Amino acid sequence: MEDITLEQWLNKWLELYAKPTVRQTTLVSYYGYINNHICPKIGHLKLSELKTEALQIFFNEKAIGERCDGKNGGLSPKTLRNIRMMLHAALKKA
Repeated sequence: MEDITLEQWLNKWLELYAKPTVRQTTLVSYYGYINNHICPKIGHLKLSELKTEALQIFFNEKAIGERCDGKNGGLSPKTLRNIRMMLHAALKKA
């Protein structure tokens, strides 16, 4: 498990744990969070290398202005909270 990247784990977690238990709309949101926000920034990190500092930097950047739709400003507090909750659930299973 140590050699697996965050991206690989999140994709496995989606199929094994999230897909059977969450609503379709939630699953679509999770795919968006993973593919549009998480993987382009920190998906390459191995789970063994993933530290709280890297996660905090990721969330700080997303709060300030790292949007994938080109709009100014960061992601909404609700979106950031949803991404944090999803990541927490996925990493807890890892």
